[in-house]
Amino acid sequence: KIIEVLCKGEEVEYGFLGVQMAAGVRNVKVAQVSERSPAFRAGIYQGDTIISINGQPVDNPDDLFLHIGSTLAGNIAQVEVVGVIGNQTRVVQVKLAKYLSSLPVIASNQRAPVFGITVDYSSLLAQRPFGIGQWGRGVPDSVLIKDVIPGSPGDIAKLQSGKLISRVDNTPVSNPAEFYKAMAKAIDSVALTIIQTDGVQQEVVVLKKN
Repeated sequence: KIIEVLCKGEEVEYGFLGVQMAAGVRNVKVAQVSERSPAFRAGIYQGDTIISINGQPVDNPDDLFLHIGSTLAGNIAQVEVVGVIGNQTRVVQVKLAKYLSSLPVIASNQRAPVFGITVDYSSLLAQRPFGIGQWGRGVPDSVLIKDVIPGSPGDIAKLQSGKLISRVDNTPVSNPAEFYKAMAKAIDSVALTIIQTDGVQQEVVVLKKN
């Protein structure tokens, strides 16, 4: 999948699960599950042991990082776990978010702005150092405003990079694909629901084409 993405000139968006591994153990035992993360929503619990990803054995954290990362954001990972209660094995389907990589983005084919804005996965916020405290209870379902083009409808509406969008008109959006699909239906104007930094209060902003 990574080769296919590179051949298209697109950004490689590595998968993000949202768990921390227990230290000092041989297997991959979950020490913590981030609230509202893909793992949390799929039903992976603290104390579970992850034994395979997409049928590939997971013997250590490096295996987990490799298989989750290479599945890529937005895709479904089949995660096999041994439950903390009863030691029963189950397979859960996890729709992955995006991992915050320190590597430079290499992409010649990037998404064109719509109404002057581009967005990214909101999971990036919770992985940033300043985001751990602010989003301690997890980032709500939303997309992250990445760029706002000066003079565009988004700029005129005073949207800012780093804000979260939870709805396009009446359609909930939780990843960039859903956002761009919903925005494609907008003609002359669109109403975006913006989540405030407390993660609770919301504001509706209307964008109108110039």
